Amino acid sequence: MNNDTSRRLAVITDQDGNVVGAHHVGAASSADTAGLAETAGMGMLPGQHAHEVDLPEALIGTDRHEVLLAVTGYRVVAGALVPRKG
Repeated sequence: MNNDTSRRLAVITDQDGNVVGAHHVGAASSADTAGLAETAGMGMLPGQHAHEVDLPEALIGTDRHEVLLAVTGYRVVAGALVPRKG
């Protein structure tokens, strides 16, 4: 486990809100969501959207690299990451 305190993520979602990409951003960013993906160095395809979200409680304390894979099992609902169902 990594003791990194970064709890903010930039995530890219598909048209259904499912996370398809993520990047650590550290403290709250002042970037608007339109420029967030570019600032984080991530590209988006048509229909995808960028969000800046808090790391879910269930993933706090997880290695920072493992978090990026784990959040692909989440979706964005009302500005927060929630586990995908199914």
